[in-house]
Amino acid sequence: MFCCLMMDCSVAAGDRHLSAEVKEDWQELDELKPETSRPADVATRRNQLLEMVYQIVPYLMEHNAEAEACDMLMEIERLDLLQQYVDRAAFPRVCLYLRRSTYLPFTVLC
Repeated sequence: MFCCLMMDCSVAAGDRHLSAEVKEDWQELDELKPETSRPADVATRRNQLLEMVYQIVPYLMEHNAEAEACDMLMEIERLDLLQQYVDRAAFPRVCLYLRRSTYLPFTVLC
């Protein structure tokens, strides 16, 4: 649960592995049993992770790691967030990656 401890996350060069930790934490939240966790706690943790996503995705997009950004957003089922970070130069690469992925709702962008 490394990500949940990083409230003030600033993404620096070399922190691409942080996206893997966000995905892992998100999956752990999905696997929690309702009787063992409070919904408010889960919602709070998801919001913390989303705050990190809002910092990580622009960094990945600026550093030509569109595939990593797409993978992370697909993993947390928030591909809709990608639209605000895709620029004219990245658009063809993102569309090509999404079309080749097994994630079906790629019509979000392309």
